[in-house]
Amino acid sequence: GSTQGPDASDASAGNKKQRANASLEIDAYRLISLDPVLGNITLRYPDTLLELLEDSTVQARQVLRRRMEVALQASLDRMKRTFETATSVDTEEFTKQVRSMKQLLQALKHTADWYRPRPLHARLVHLPPHLQFCKPTLSSISSKDVGTVVQISGTVVRTGPVRMMETMRTYNCLGKGCGNQFTVHADFGTSNNALVPPVICPMANE
Repeated sequence: GSTQGPDASDASAGNKKQRANASLEIDAYRLISLDPVLGNITLRYPDTLLELLEDSTVQARQVLRRRMEVALQASLDRMKRTFETATSVDTEEFTKQVRSMKQLLQALKHTADWYRPRPLHARLVHLPPHLQFCKPTLSSISSKDVGTVVQISGTVVRTGPVRMMETMRTYNCLGKGCGNQFTVHADFGTSNNALVPPVICPMANE
């Protein structure tokens, strides 16, 4: 799970794909109010929908950069036209503003080709007040909650060191002429979330 603050936390049990460090909070109650179908599907299939939401944070930032570039260029052109027709303009201030906007525009254009933002981890908060989603204590979470999203309210009284949980492992086949790359996911049905080493390359049977 991931701690939200001193009095609340959420957990997506069995989430097999942790790809982002930063997070983006999504109010589940408000999402259901605005789009009941999307909200209910997200709560029912959190692994799939939250992954799509994380991907959408990448697309949104890419679109935002393109729109910023267009907006900056339009503002720059408008300022130049205003300067040409104005009778009284502070030339020094105008030059400073134009230089600043040009630097921003050049930075956006220069980094456009290699800009690859990491997904933001979508975190559902303010879940519907139902026992299925809101658990009274940590001990109330059971194996049937694997693959679901739950919320626990409480007060953090003690913390320990951060422990890494390996959820997936990528292998490269060293077989002659193969080089296939494949991923093995942890088995969350076992007590230790076992990552069973592969015995044979998946391409061997093809």
